[in-house]
Parts: sequence; C-alpha cells; structure tokens
Amino acid sequence: MIESFGKTGYGIRLRRQLFAAVFTLLVFNTPQVLTAQTVRTTYFPGTEYELNIYRIDGRIPGPVMLILGGIHNEPGGYLAADKLVDVTLEKGSLIVIPRANFQTIIHNTRSILGDMNRLFHLNDLRFENDHSMKIVKIIKELMPGCDVFLNLHDGRGFYRPTYVNSQYNPLRLGQTVIADAQRYTRPDGVTLELGEIANRVCASVNEKITNRRHFFRFLNHDTFNENTIHKEMRRSATFHTLASYHIPSYGIEISMNIPDFSLRVQYHNLILSAFMDEFGIVKDFNSNTVDNPKLDFITVSVNGGNPNVYSDGGKIHIEPGDKIKISHIESNYDRGLSIDILDHGGNNDIDREIEIRNSTEILIKKDSFRAGSLEILVSNGNGNGSNGGSSYEIRMPDFRHFNIEVNGFETQVPEEGVLEVIKGDVIRINDSEPSAEMFNNAMLNLWGYVSKKGRNSGDDSGELIDTSRDLLPDWSYNRKGKEYQLRLQRSDDDVEKRMLIRLIEPKLEHVVIRLPNGNMGLIEDTGVYKLTGESSIEITGVKTNIPDNEEVRVNLVGFSGGEGGNDLGARVNLKTGLIKRYSIEGKGERYRIEVIYRDRVIGTAFLQIPPGI
Repeated sequence: MIESFGKTGYGIRLRRQLFAAVFTLLVFNTPQVLTAQTVRTTYFPGTEYELNIYRIDGRIPGPVMLILGGIHNEPGGYLAADKLVDVTLEKGSLIVIPRANFQTIIHNTRSILGDMNRLFHLNDLRFENDHSMKIVKIIKELMPGCDVFLNLHDGRGFYRPTYVNSQYNPLRLGQTVIADAQRYTRPDGVTLELGEIANRVCASVNEKITNRRHFFRFLNHDTFNENTIHKEMRRSATFHTLASYHIPSYGIEISMNIPDFSLRVQYHNLILSAFMDEFGIVKDFNSNTVDNPKLDFITVSVNGGNPNVYSDGGKIHIEPGDKIKISHIESNYDRGLSIDILDHGGNNDIDREIEIRNSTEILIKKDSFRAGSLEILVSNGNGNGSNGGSSYEIRMPDFRHFNIEVNGFETQVPEEGVLEVIKGDVIRINDSEPSAEMFNNAMLNLWGYVSKKGRNSGDDSGELIDTSRDLLPDWSYNRKGKEYQLRLQRSDDDVEKRMLIRLIEPKLEHVVIRLPNGNMGLIEDTGVYKLTGESSIEITGVKTNIPDNEEVRVNLVGFSGGEGGNDLGARVNLKTGLIKRYSIEGKGERYRIEVIYRDRVIGTAFLQIPPGI
C-alpha cells in the first residue's frame, strides 16, 4: 500500500532514533556543550572557512530538521539560521549550520572557487584537498539522519507563474518554497507529497503577511524531468537529499528586493516555524529583530606579552616587526565574527600571531558587516613605539583597491585584480583607496579610452564610459579588444598600480515559453522549438548572462502585440497573431525570437509551427 505523507505520519524511523542517540559520537568529533540541549562542533577553527554545526535537542524526542544557511553570501538566510541556535525546543531536534560557506560571507561574494551548492553530485574522494568539498562532505554525512531538509537563500525578484515584468516572472525565485518535484515516491513505495506540504506552509505564512506582494508561492523545479528548465539544480543540496536519501527537501528563497534585513529574517523564521509545525517540532522562537553589529573591545598581546584591551576606534602603538595576536572579540554578537588586519595575515586573523610591517587597520566584522575597527600605528624604529612615545612615522596604508561604478553600482577591485563587465555596460572610474591624489597627485588612466571632453589629459576619473562604443581595441591589453588596463600613474613610464577591465560578450542562454497545458518549453540560443498543434504560447522568460536582465527585451519577429516593443510576457495566438510575411522564407512555418540588449541582438531562438495552425 502506498502511504501518502500528510500533516501527520512523520514518525521517527528506528534508524533515525539510533542516529540521534549516537550523533555526537559519530559526527561531532570535538563537541562543545553550550546548554543542556545544544551541542556545537567546530571544523577548521580560526580559518576563513570555519564551519560550526549546532545540534539542538528538545525535551521529548521527535523529528529531526536539518537547516542549512550561508551556502552563499545571502544575509537573510545565514542571519535567520544563526538566530535558530538560541532557540529552545520542547519536542524534536534541529541540526543548524548557520554559515556553510563562511569564506563567501566575509568576502561578501557568491563564490570564491565556485558555487558550493553545485558540488553535491561529486565524488568526495576526488577532492580531498578542496575545503569546499570537505564542507560538502560533512553536510552530506548529516543528511541521512534528518526527517526534513531546508536550505535557506535570498533570491532575486519575486516569483510569479506568468510574466508580469522583469522583477515579477517565472524565472525569479524570491518569496518561494522550492521542491524538485510535486510528489516523490520512495523506493519503499511511500509517496512524499512535497507540493501539498509546501502549499500548506505558504498558506500558513501568508496569513501573517500584510503586504500581498510578499506572499509566498510553491515553485516546482521539476528537476527529475528530462525537459526541466532547472537542470543545474541536479547538483544542489536539496536534490541530493531527496534523490539519494528520499527525504523531503526544500529551498527557501526570500527576495533580495526586500531591502530590510530584519524583514527578510522575519520571513525566513515564519517559514521555519511553519515547517516545524508541519513536522511536529515544538519550539520557542526568540525575537526576529536583527541589531546592527557593534564592537565593544578586543584583547591584543604584543610579542607574546600580557594582553591589553582596546575599544572600537582605539589605536595600538608598536614598533616595526612587532608581532600582535588578537585573542578575543567582545561585541553584541557571539557568532559570525572575524578579524582582518589589512594588508597582513589572511582574511581571518583571530588568534594568530601576525608580524606587522607598517601602519594599518584592524577591521572587525560580523559576517560581511562592519562591527568596528582600530588603528595600528608603527613607530619610526627608535624605540618609541610600543611604550607610547610621541615620535612616529605614520605611513600611509598600502593601496587597497580601485573604486569603479558599473551601471550605477560601485564595486571595489584590488591591485592586479580583474573586473568583468558585460560589453555595453556603462562604467565610471570614481577613485581609488587611498585616493589617487595621495600618490603624489597620480591620475587614473583607462588605457584605450579617450576623454569626451576634447582633451586627453590621461585622467579618466569621473567620466561615463560605454564599454561597447568608447574603447579603442588597438589599445587594449594584447590588442584583442577584450581587456583594458586601468592604471594609477603619474606618467606613462611611472605606473604605480594597475588592474584589468575584462569585457564579456552578452549572451543568450535560453528563452522560456509556456504552452496551453501549463508545461514549459526551453529554447537555447540558435535552437528550434517544434510545436505540435498548440494554438497559442506565452513568452514567459529569458535567461542571459546580464545581471537581472537589465535593458534586455525580446522580439518575436512577426508578432506586434508586445508592449513597448518587448514581447516578454506576451500571449501569442499562433493562428491570428503572427504576420506570415515576417516568418523565415515567408511561409509562416518558422519565426525568429530575437533577444536584444541595448539595441543589439545577442541571441536568436526559433519557433517551428506545423502546417495548418
């Protein structure tokens, strides 16, 4: 008999009861008991990829929920998971990983060496020296011992089943509960009603949300389907948990377009609470509010001496070659803290002895957010440093980065770094840190750009530069028209610092159409989709390598019903809505779908219509 899993019926199987009993011995090889019911295990302590796992047990045994946060640098997800560590349970257990990928969080970038959420299909033994794979292996070992798995994310835009505009459409993920199937039948014949569960959770949460635009929806990625438009999800944590261990698994996506971090965390916690209710885990949530991080003090020892206490904004006076060690951070947060001694050490310098070469800054962060800072002032070497003398050679901090604006958003690029932009993006060279004028009045010169001001002084800061029109290929790096040097220089022969701007050709990946029966069709660049008698289609979405598809539009050549020359979201009647003479060869059988970025066609897909339509 096939058992359909509903709101009840999630009993703990014997193997999971045994797992709960020996979990600490098998997985937590160096456990630290935080409370009577909470145990923490730390892997790779003191590094920028430090991994902390928390097991929280209720008074009464019950279902086990595995919650993964911070596999990307998405604050709503990792801040919500972090708050769970302080929860108390009456029944059931939580295994919480707030920061699966701490390295991406402190660097505030989606990936360092690749997307960690695309590694779960790989053989662990092939990547023994890869820290990302070591972390993935640890996470995978936890999966068999849970009754439900949740992966917390912040996604772009707002999901809608039909196209509304660039932020509300079927390819956006924000405000969704995602599964890889509507229902899944385990090898033992038991059916997991993944869609029903998700719809109940969404309905429960939506009752508590006043802004209807923020309502949650269930999104079925249909990942097992050969024709799914989400093939990449077959490498994800949720798919691996479901396909390998036959455990209900969901991705939770809160919209990045909700700017308030506290509200994002609140939405995550509402979803988590609803899932706990669904699976019979009884909890007591703490506050959903998120306070701004604030540093109280750090303890610092110099050359192995007794530690001293320094508060936020303080100054540490030392001599050249002195070694400092920061052993403790006191702030309004206990977790997610890191230390970066700029231009020295690594990216997390807590509890490490670091030799200081020149004056610099200690930056204290809570995840990717600044909590406080202190100055390190190096003396002139006459013995007047660490004893508090007044004779100092305060050196200017080393060069940190270039400040470049891309389509209105500023980014920082280090010396010898590479900034990739889509060809056609508009950039502005704002300045550097420290400012260019501090290098004996140096200037910022983009080699291959000639000022629009009618003079070519060599200083290109402050000018808007269209990367598809304003750059001279003959002056590009290696003269291939793909990379251009930005130089901090006083003259052509006196270059202080440099970086590269790399132009990426805009590219169409695929166009998505919806058929009358609700199924989706995917047409890759230059590909042909053969219709089989449908009377209409809807052009539902498009995927390109252009962030947020800004200034991207779609033109079905021969259809005139799109708004403002953009056919995204348009419903096309194949019998009456197409002009035959605009079809390829004028026979009304094949039509072009052009994807356009800033008036330039970047890809073309094709619709094949059978005779008689």
